[in-house]
Amino acid sequence: MNNKIIQGVVFICELVIRKYQSAKKIFAVHILGDSNGISSNRHGFSLLELMVSMSVLLVLLASVSAALTSGNRLWGISQAQTDISASARNALYRMAEELSQAGRNTVNISPGSDIITFQTPASFTGGDISWGNQIQYSLGGLNGQQLLHTDLVTTDLEIWGNYITLLRFNRIAVDTIEIQLSISKQSVKGDILTMQLGSQIQMRN
Repeated sequence: MNNKIIQGVVFICELVIRKYQSAKKIFAVHILGDSNGISSNRHGFSLLELMVSMSVLLVLLASVSAALTSGNRLWGISQAQTDISASARNALYRMAEELSQAGRNTVNISPGSDIITFQTPASFTGGDISWGNQIQYSLGGLNGQQLLHTDLVTTDLEIWGNYITLLRFNRIAVDTIEIQLSISKQSVKGDILTMQLGSQIQMRN
């Protein structure tokens, strides 16, 4: 993008210079009577010429500054969008993968629908399932916007996602859990970007 801006500025400068030289030649021929396009009794630039040149330069600098500012803002938005998209999809994928192994009778959703606990099989013996430790998903950590995966027995904690502002669990069937999450991040220029994702997970046990 910066190369295109520079090329555009160079093109405009060349165009302005050509127009200025053409106008100066016409002025010299028809007004000053100099057939060579340059007055023999004029030296350097006049005050008017300097003012016009400075005005053109200021306009060009303002245009370049505006283009660079816009480019930086778009880059910041793109970067923030990439971050929240990756975080949201990774968090949803990991929850779906683990919850699909959960025992339907081990699932418990909090009254606020923002915390879920469950167990997954630890081993199978003679057709019987030995259940593992209770696992919990909840929001917490930095600014309360991190998805926390907690083993309630060992208290081991992992961060599975960032920038999450809303997390909801809903049991829509005996063997199906619906997850909804919202994710939000502010770009370096102050733009707020949000994303909503959802998934339905069918438990196999």
